[in-house]
Amino acid sequence: GFDSKEEERHAFRQDVQKEYATQTLPQEVGSGGKNLEESHLFAKLNVRYIYNIKEKVLDPFLDNENFRRAIKDYDEEDFKTYDRKIRNDVTYLMNNLIDKYRYTPQGAKAVCIYVIDNDLAKAFKAS
Repeated sequence: GFDSKEEERHAFRQDVQKEYATQTLPQEVGSGGKNLEESHLFAKLNVRYIYNIKEKVLDPFLDNENFRRAIKDYDEEDFKTYDRKIRNDVTYLMNNLIDKYRYTPQGAKAVCIYVIDNDLAKAFKAS
């Protein structure tokens, strides 16, 4: 990840290269006839990539007081006063919570404010 040390990144790259050269290429792609995107290594790296993206998704907003206020004002007349980027980001976040996790709009607002006010995203950040 971004916070990892140079030697950790180097070791990770070496491990990936070794697995690719000893397992993925000869066993899955070469003799197995798979596309690289169908390989075990690709799937493993993809899961890691998605995890790291999700882990950092709120970072730009956690210290932004406008973002917090926009969440509180979501679905209210004052919400229209925020710039387009914040409105789009808050709307996307709210729609995700409502559509995917079946929150009510009020419940989605409440859980977001709770997470921000209690620094839960930072508290559960992987070290």
